[in-house]
Parts: sequence; C-alpha cells; structure tokens
Amino acid sequence: LVGLAETFEPAEWTELIETATGTVPTKVSTVEPAAPQQRRDFGPAELQQVAKFAAFAEGLVGRYATFSKEITPRLLDTVFNRWMEDPDREKADGESVSLAIGTAFGEYMRKRLGMQWLVVSDEAGESWALGQESTTMLAFPIESVRKRVMSRESNFLHGLSQVIESHFTSGRFAKEGG
Repeated sequence: LVGLAETFEPAEWTELIETATGTVPTKVSTVEPAAPQQRRDFGPAELQQVAKFAAFAEGLVGRYATFSKEITPRLLDTVFNRWMEDPDREKADGESVSLAIGTAFGEYMRKRLGMQWLVVSDEAGESWALGQESTTMLAFPIESVRKRVMSRESNFLHGLSQVIESHFTSGRFAKEGG
C-alpha cells in the first residue's frame, strides 16, 4: 500500500468549509497522477483487511478515548492526538495507526457518502482509495493519516471529512457524460 501516493504531484491551498457547527479552515491537497492509473473494486482479501484494521481502530478508541458505538472523525482526531502524545514505548507503531485510523475514517466516509473502496495502482505501486461511480475524484484516507504521522500534524480528520463531503457532493469532479 506504499508507493503510489509518492508519484502524485500535489497542489495545496486552504479552504473554508461551512458546517453545521461553523466554518472550518482546512488545508486541501489535490494531486494529478504522474502516470496512468488502474482501478479495481476491493476483493474478499481487501475486505478482510478492512475488518481487521477497523477492529484495531476500535482497540485504539478503547485505549485513547471513551468507548463509542459510532466512530466519527472527531473521535478519531482525539484518538490520533492522544496516540501521538502517548510516551509509552510499547504503543502501536505509526504504520499500524495509519492503517487502523485511515481505514476507520475511510469506513465512516464510505458509509456517509455511499463510496466504495478501490485499489488504485500504477507502475510505482498501489494504494487504497475511496471513490464513487459518479466522479473521477478519489480520497486516500490511509495516505492522509500516514502523512500526518510523518508531519505530526493533529486535529485534521474532522476538517478533512468536511472537505471530502463538500467535494464529493458538489459535482465539481463529475465524470464526463455521467
């Protein structure tokens, strides 16, 4: 799952997203792939991994936050922030946290927006993404968390959820003829 995102050419800017709780300033990155991509729906093996990573995320929620039946981006922000601050040398490593929190975040967005998990690949590798039939736009939830593990940025998932929802429901990236 590592490699494909490294081939992207990012453009970044800050957007103000209006939400029910106010305006959320959010850094947005878009990328154009540097090489042609192939996409395919998840198969049984990937779906089993989603269940495994989601279960690990539930364990992180239990360790770092109050147990909740609904895992939301705000709750995942709390878990991620507390994981980063945890001085325990035996805590989960950054890659495991990226997979768990990224998958839990992706599952939240998938259910909320009717998205589907995809494997996106090019000559550099493959990554998991979320997409919809009606749009060319993709979201890379695991890569988004992995990037924040490296940069040590916190409190990003709620804002990111608002940006993804705004972009996926706006129709700006609709497929031609669709």
